Amino acid sequence: MHSVKRFFGVMFVTVAGGAAAADADFSGLAALSMPGAEPGVETATPAEPTWCDGVEANGSPDRLKRTIEAGDKNWRSFISALPLTCQWPKEPAVQRAVAVIAQNWMNYTGLTQARALEVLALRAQTTKFDDDEKRLCAELAIPDETEGADKLFMQARQKLFGCQGEALWLSGESLGGSIAGYVDASATPADQAVLLANVIGGTRFLFEDKRSGFDISLLRYVVDQVDLALISEEKALAMLEAPPYKANVTARAVLLESAARARLAGALYKRAVDARLKDAAWKELLVTAPAKGIGEWEKVAVQYKDVLARSDAFEQQFFGPSRGAVKGCWATLKPDFVKVLMGLPHGTEFEARASLNEPIAALLLSRLAACAAVELDPVYANRFVTAALQVRPARGPRSAAYYAALSALGPILADRPKFPVEARNLVYNGDTDLVTAASSLIAEKSGSSKVDIMGWVGDGGESTVQSVKKSGANVVVTFVSTKGKVMSHDCQSTNRISRITSSGEILYQTSCREKGWVTVDTTPESFTSPAEWVEGVQAGSVLKFEAARGKAPGRIGVPITAYADNNKKRLTNFLGLAL
Repeated sequence: MHSVKRFFGVMFVTVAGGAAAADADFSGLAALSMPGAEPGVETATPAEPTWCDGVEANGSPDRLKRTIEAGDKNWRSFISALPLTCQWPKEPAVQRAVAVIAQNWMNYTGLTQARALEVLALRAQTTKFDDDEKRLCAELAIPDETEGADKLFMQARQKLFGCQGEALWLSGESLGGSIAGYVDASATPADQAVLLANVIGGTRFLFEDKRSGFDISLLRYVVDQVDLALISEEKALAMLEAPPYKANVTARAVLLESAARARLAGALYKRAVDARLKDAAWKELLVTAPAKGIGEWEKVAVQYKDVLARSDAFEQQFFGPSRGAVKGCWATLKPDFVKVLMGLPHGTEFEARASLNEPIAALLLSRLAACAAVELDPVYANRFVTAALQVRPARGPRSAAYYAALSALGPILADRPKFPVEARNLVYNGDTDLVTAASSLIAEKSGSSKVDIMGWVGDGGESTVQSVKKSGANVVVTFVSTKGKVMSHDCQSTNRISRITSSGEILYQTSCREKGWVTVDTTPESFTSPAEWVEGVQAGSVLKFEAARGKAPGRIGVPITAYADNNKKRLTNFLGLAL
């Protein structure tokens, strides 16, 4: 915004004198075109300028008219016109010009006229506005060790207030990155500044004249409705009671403008959504299904309030400067995750894996994986990271709304193949960098694994457990002998050429004959495991596992699933966790 302020510096000079109203020609100014009010915006009425204390300027009514008209192409011209109005504050044509400026600002932001005049008066204090912006942005600087939600939230605030350019409501640029997932769930909930940035950064399409692809853009409402319900001018203004926003002209102006802009976006959303509610499919997709998803999330969020609080705190500590801060996380997060999973369908492996896609389970699994990366052997920790990478990146009410809408879209498309939305159009980036960070940490620690990583080739299987015997701090799992008969064959090479390879090698056909049935032992090799990994596994359990090569006691195994018996009706161990 520096070029803007240099321009302001030229305009907002204090000059003695000014044209007297009696000597000025206001006929051209009186003919200044008054813009119509945008839908959901008040109609401005003539008013005296509210920004004239200590301001004098030298110009003419015609110059004021030209400056205001230039605002159609550059909003800065409206600001540049402010001091010119102070030469004739009582003149009706000038008061009408004030209404023209105010109406444009109201159409941009959705502010009421009273708030628009207040904001314009704040922006007219160019030196203070400039100084306060620098002071605010300095206080919004991000410490080097800050990561995760805290870093992304601060970046959102910087964009909202224009620390790298224009204020976000003016630039309309998207925030990008993985902030949406952290807005959905974090130890410190997103404040009004972050919520405003999240909405404003994606709703520019609502204000544009070109509506090509509008139906597709409108799908953002599925998630944005969560934030819109949390945003208000009252809450935004409450932020001004504390540092770094208190007594800051820039903060007050931008928060008022941004809150109004978000409110206007909500009104435009409502108009577009209401126009489609007569269509049952659109109603289901935009309103009914998301509301159901949000309601289900709110229910489990209350049920597992303490679990979520502990999980949120861990994630914040994980991205903090000290790895030691998360010491002991496994003892806390593991039982919390198991508790939640036990409250979801988990009778079989298929049910358990499907339940991992529920928002609360997906959130807790991602954090359990990050904890495992810190506290467990890399080989075992990788099982949780792999599982977390295979489930929906779901974390809270926004992702719950999204996946509920996505589930509703399938039946809609089956019934109406030409419905103007495809599955690939319904997009929501609710992921975070948590699991990626956990994966990187595991790679860093791979050299410390007690398992021969080079020998870890997925040499596993599935069989009935014969015994689980303690061996020091570990247990040795052996399997019931499994033998079966297979037909053996005797094959001989013939002198008939089959083909010649690209390297010139001649390959001959073979002739085979059956020799008879032979008995084959398919019993899996025993493996050793830390006792905690095979909780819920006992003699008679049907265990699916992966293991390193070799033989026990050196062969280390990792459980995948265990059932109580051959009926496979009751899952007793999942990913090494006792159920």
